[in-house]
Amino acid sequence: MRILRWTDLGSHRVLPGPVAATIGVFDGVHRGHQALLEELVRDPVSGGTSLVVTFRENPKKALKSRFPGDLMTWPEKERALSDAGVGVAVIIDFSPSFSTMSGRDFFLHLKKSFVFSKLVLGWNFSFGKDSATTAADLGWLADAETRLMILPPFRVDGQVVSSSAVRQAIAEGNMTRARNLLGRPYVFPLEPPFRWEGGRATAFRSAAGKILPPPGQYPVRLDGRQTVLTVSDESLTWESPPGIDVHEVVFE
Repeated sequence: MRILRWTDLGSHRVLPGPVAATIGVFDGVHRGHQALLEELVRDPVSGGTSLVVTFRENPKKALKSRFPGDLMTWPEKERALSDAGVGVAVIIDFSPSFSTMSGRDFFLHLKKSFVFSKLVLGWNFSFGKDSATTAADLGWLADAETRLMILPPFRVDGQVVSSSAVRQAIAEGNMTRARNLLGRPYVFPLEPPFRWEGGRATAFRSAAGKILPPPGQYPVRLDGRQTVLTVSDESLTWESPPGIDVHEVVFE
């Protein structure tokens, strides 16, 4: 997958042919996102290169003082988009100043660099300053030749799949539900410093870097081994031989 920065755009045509594009945060790349990406990369002859315009960090981090936490690191998101078959990703480093750009100006900036054959967007998509521009508005912002597809909600067991629903499941400690909504187990990395004592390792909650379930005990695979992760208000504890410096925790 080719990576472009937002600052690379606007002065010239970046790709010679048409692109099938989508825009969004892709927070967690859950099953709803996966269905959208499947539609995006379908029919490459008419769609040309598949393009995702997204953000390195969740914009809510910059806009909300109490951001609940990430569902996915940037390396995880990049890998998920690449695995979905996306050809090109435009990465935006969001900032408070960027948030003042209107949706119209945002899209017209993209049109200077790409010819859109197809735009694939979710039913609740909105963008630009105050999220005032919606998917329907692209009907008049896009060229007449651009095919606009607005996908309906994706449901699992009757529930609409969304990043908020995934966060709610994790906040409730329902990791099975979170896995069903994500389409894969919830994973987070643990990095040192760790403290070892009596065959157990302990890390501060902040070492996870992502949203965590509430205090309790959870079956996990940690570096490929089955174990139990104990989550408290302050720390994470698990059975571990000393000297292991990087861990990947996979909730069962």
